Formats: sequence, structure tokens, C-alpha cells
Amino acid sequence: MDTIAFSQNTRVSVETPTAFPVADDLIEALVPFLRHYPEVQQAFLVQFTYPPGHDPTIGDAPCLTCVVQLDGDPENRVFNAISRASQPIVDGRLGPWRFLDFFRYDDSVSNVIERTTAPFYVSSSLR
Repeated sequence: MDTIAFSQNTRVSVETPTAFPVADDLIEALVPFLRHYPEVQQAFLVQFTYPPGHDPTIGDAPCLTCVVQLDGDPENRVFNAISRASQPIVDGRLGPWRFLDFFRYDDSVSNVIERTTAPFYVSSSLR
């Protein structure tokens, strides 16, 4: 487990998903979904654990999070589109996780994410 500074005075624990099982078909569904977005370079599946009381909609349980590295997209249009369009892809595949959160990969989190897990998706342009 590692931590990142999520915002000022907030540290988030980052680790491989261990709180609940991750269905194999979740990753199998996400890979072809992400291929539709050429801006996606890599994607990682981790669990974020926020401090108690950070966000009542998340609660204190670990949150299954897809960290997406994008080429470009300074206004987050592609990132937001991925997050919105993913709902039908992940429905029925999350089990006790309840929802899949998306987080934008950047230099501030790259070391922690890459120490935590390998990407489950790598663009063909990076292979």
C-alpha cells in the first residue's frame, strides 16, 4: 500500500484491489471499451481508500478506481466521456464494489500507481 496527496491535507491510500474480488469479465469488458479512445495510453485498476468523512457518497470503504493515462486532452473532454460512457460496460460486473471511479493519471501520481500495479490496458502505440 502507498499513499498520494489527493488534495491539500488529504492523503489517499492506493493499493491493488483487495477489499472485494474483481470480476475477470470487468477487465475483459474494459479493454475493448478503452480501445475506442485513441488518446488512452494506459489504464490501471487500483483501490483508493479515502480518509473517513472525505466524501459521504464514497464512504469509508475502499473505492475501485480506474486510473487512465491520456495523451493530450487538457480540457478533460475525453476523460469525462470515458467516465460517462463506461456505465453500461461495468453494469453487472462490479459486485460489492458498487461503482467504478475514474481518476486521471498524471506526474503527481505516476510513481505510486506504477509501484502499486501493472497496467491492465496498454495502447498498441506504447507496446
